[in-house]
Amino acid sequence: MNILDSITNYLDSFFFHHDWEWPVWGIYLVGLLLIAAGYVNRKDRESGNRNTMYTQVGLFIVLSILELTQFLFAERRIWFVRPSEVGWLWTIINGALIITIFFYQVKLFKSTLELANEHAQRQCSWLWGLIGLPISVLIAFWLYSLGHPYWAVTVFLIPQLVQVGIAVYATIKGGKDWLNFGFTLAVYFIGGLAVTIALYVIIWAAIIAITGYVAVLLASKSLSSPTPQQPLAAGEETEQKEGDSPIEN
Repeated sequence: MNILDSITNYLDSFFFHHDWEWPVWGIYLVGLLLIAAGYVNRKDRESGNRNTMYTQVGLFIVLSILELTQFLFAERRIWFVRPSEVGWLWTIINGALIITIFFYQVKLFKSTLELANEHAQRQCSWLWGLIGLPISVLIAFWLYSLGHPYWAVTVFLIPQLVQVGIAVYATIKGGKDWLNFGFTLAVYFIGGLAVTIALYVIIWAAIIAITGYVAVLLASKSLSSPTPQQPLAAGEETEQKEGDSPIEN
């Protein structure tokens, strides 16, 4: 029993109790490279060059893995948007940067699935899974917190099994490219989980960043507003008038 407890404690500390920061810097770096590759891809779209699109897909997978590493396994998951750790200025900057990367990642996620369909000659809609994934994860977390783990797993699996069934049917009906199907399914689950978990982090980051931005604006407005003059007392006003009156000869 002691050996089993030791193994359990080791696995728990190995996976979940890491006080690291490097995944966040990796998210920033890969996210900015992703945006730059998207800009190049727009320039190359007319010539039909797909190399930059493949680069984007690779960067998307790396970004998703980094997000899962940070938001699932790190001990301080959102340290970069905590004013107590980085200050209000960097909270606003980090929040704006992570939100920009997130929205571009969601756009590329959809493009990646469409590109995989095109290569496999598969007419498959991933809308059911893309909509059902964040909703099912939210409900699953809620059920798990209430002490219903089996219901949580069931709620999470139902929309995903439906989406996999739709993809299998489309693959059979299309080009039957099962290698492409396996790759697409891996991208779907890795990217979908990363985008879903990042969505909840983004909501929190947006709330903190907007709050800090509004606080900075209010503080700057109060500092720049002129200081109102204090009204003079009755005696001081009389003395001032007498001092300002002309001297008669």
